[in-house]
Formats: sequence, structure tokens, C-alpha cells
Amino acid sequence: MMWGYGPGMTFLPLVWIVLIGLIGWAVFLLIPSGAGSRVQRDTPEETLARRFAADEIDEDAYHRAREALALRHRASAARAALRGRRLPLTVLVLAVAALVASVVWVVGGVGGWRAVSPGQPAAPGYGMPMMPGNGGLPSQTAPAAVANFDDARRASDEFGQQRGLHTGEVMQFSNGYYAELLDPGGHGGTEVLIDPASGAVFLEPGPAMMWNSAYGMMPAPVRGRPPTVTAEQAEQIADQWLAQNNTGLHATDPTAFPGYYTLHALRGDQIAGMLSVNARTGAVWYHSWHGQFIAMQDAPAHQS
Repeated sequence: MMWGYGPGMTFLPLVWIVLIGLIGWAVFLLIPSGAGSRVQRDTPEETLARRFAADEIDEDAYHRAREALALRHRASAARAALRGRRLPLTVLVLAVAALVASVVWVVGGVGGWRAVSPGQPAAPGYGMPMMPGNGGLPSQTAPAAVANFDDARRASDEFGQQRGLHTGEVMQFSNGYYAELLDPGGHGGTEVLIDPASGAVFLEPGPAMMWNSAYGMMPAPVRGRPPTVTAEQAEQIADQWLAQNNTGLHATDPTAFPGYYTLHALRGDQIAGMLSVNARTGAVWYHSWHGQFIAMQDAPAHQS
């Protein structure tokens, strides 16, 4: 099953694999290799030398012919090299450019994400995670079906304990359960989804994977950069985005996670969805994969 977050994002890891494969193929073809031990017929130079040795041509004719052959060989070799290297060189340049552009796009450093409209339908159920890594796989023990908030909190706590985190707010949507994981100080750590049918727990797609600078998949140079967007500014940015997209929603209750904020999107005073704001770029990412909001359970008082 797919999560339904942004055009092309579902297949982005596959695109990266293909691009890396193309880069490797192009580099392999561009690296010079030995000519090997092929059996070759006499070259024109050898034939010319044999004729000169047999007195079939004089010395002047021999030197003129050798100069002509040398010029022809140099031109042929240049054309062959250009033809042989043009395709892999073009593929290499385009693949590297596409890979760099996609990584920059993921980090949110240029233009931010193309946010998904909250009106788009999502497939039923969260399904299994498409992209493992940094805790993206389900917990190590065999999961069980999740029937209520207690089950969801228990599964989320088990997942979080492996990372020194505990469960805070839990929300139920038509596609499954969402939970925020907090660090020992009660600050936002990351966000997870719990699939009700299988009980599998995995990192939420989108910001938790791509923007989270502590528990996500951020490149090393991006980790540790201080935020340039405050919580108040994040709420303003989210409100502006919701207004520009004619959602009829407004944002509230920003929770800070490493590298971004996640907010509730309300219709009146009722939760209708969620969205996140990048803490460095101000890019907005609407959580389109949840489905319809059903209910919410706040964090236990002793964990806040």
C-alpha cells in the first residue's frame, strides 16, 4: 500500500537506486580499460612496411603513405572516442544532476516541498513502510492487531523504548493510529504510524523521515543546524498555506520536532488533519495519508 504523500514521493527511493545504478554504469564505461589480447590482422602500417621492404614502393612514397595513415588514424580514433564516450558522459551528467536535485528537494533547501492538498483521497490503511532505516522497520517483537488507544500506545511505547523515547499524544484516523514520540525531557522526538490490522509501527512518511534532524534520514551536513523559524512563525506559515489552498482550515498547537514543527489543522474547533512546517526553510508538508480524524488521546500527565 502507498501513503499518498505528494506526486512521485512514493517512488523516490527507487528513483535514487536507478540513478545511482546509471552513474555506476557510466563511470564504468568512461574508465579506460586494457585492449586485451585480441588476435589482429596486419595493420595498414605493417602492410606498407612489407611492400617497402620488398621494393614495391620507393622511400618517398613510403613516408607519404605513413603520414597519410597517421592522420587518418588520429581522426578515426577521435571520432570513435567521442562516439563511445558521448552516451555514458551524457547519462553521467544527467543522473548526477537529477540525484543532486532530488536530494536538495528532499532536504527542503530549494523551494520546499510541493505540499499535497488535504482534499486528496488516501488508500485505506497505512500499510507497511516503503522505506526502512533509522527505525523505519516494525518493532522486533511480533506485532499484534491494534484495536484501541491502549493497544496503539503500547505498540508505540515498545517502538520508542528502543530509541530512548516514550509516547505522547496518540490520534486515531480512518487509516490507522498516529503517535508522537517524546524524549526524556518531554520534547518532540519523532512521529510514528501504527497500522491497526498488523500492529506494525514505523516512522511516519514525510517530515519525520525527511526533515527530522535527529531520528530521520537527514544528510549529515544538515544535522544540528539551528532552526530559523519559530513556533509562532510556523503557525503563521501554516495558516497562510491553508488559506492559499482554500482548505477552510486553520492551524494550531505547533509541536517542535528536530528540524520541523507539526501542527493540527482545524475546521472550526474540530481537528481535520495535520501539517508540518520546516524549521529552516518554512516549507509546508500536509499529512495527506491519515484519512478522516476520529479521536485523540493526550499524553499521560506523568510523561509531560
